[in-house]
Amino acid sequence: HIGIPVNFEINKNLEIQTTALLSSKGYASSFYKPSERMKLNYVDLVATLKYFPHKIVFIGGGMYASGLLNSQYRYLAYSRDYYGEPDISNIVNKFDYGLNGSIGCQFDNGVGFEFSILFGLQDVLNSHISDTLVGYYGYPYVMPEEANGKNMVISTSFYYLFGKKNDEIK
Repeated sequence: HIGIPVNFEINKNLEIQTTALLSSKGYASSFYKPSERMKLNYVDLVATLKYFPHKIVFIGGGMYASGLLNSQYRYLAYSRDYYGEPDISNIVNKFDYGLNGSIGCQFDNGVGFEFSILFGLQDVLNSHISDTLVGYYGYPYVMPEEANGKNMVISTSFYYLFGKKNDEIK
């Protein structure tokens, strides 16, 4: 993912961080040389309430909403190098929403490090998952049940907050 965070300080222990992200999510039948792969690109809007129990350490939680930009599905149809690429645009939900959580450090100079998770509450595929798709050389293809689930992104982020003011006067 790549994005732009904006922080709004409530008091010395609370901040609201809003973030706009371009993120890639999806499914693969295996980590190494998958025979099936679904790529989904989204615009995510994330709102996180951050609590700072210590000066630089925070924990946070909130919500997110996503809009699907594009989708691609590819499966190994024959042998080792013949792939089918059915159009899945009619079976993918165009909108996702969910919860987020994070933990990290944010320094006075604006540099931050964060470990976060986004967990979707809606299935990736809609009620048309059982529809027959046009696959390799026009042969019918049905999306495997394993490809359906909820989006989940686990990530680490390094960021810099422009305009972050140091609260200490030296």
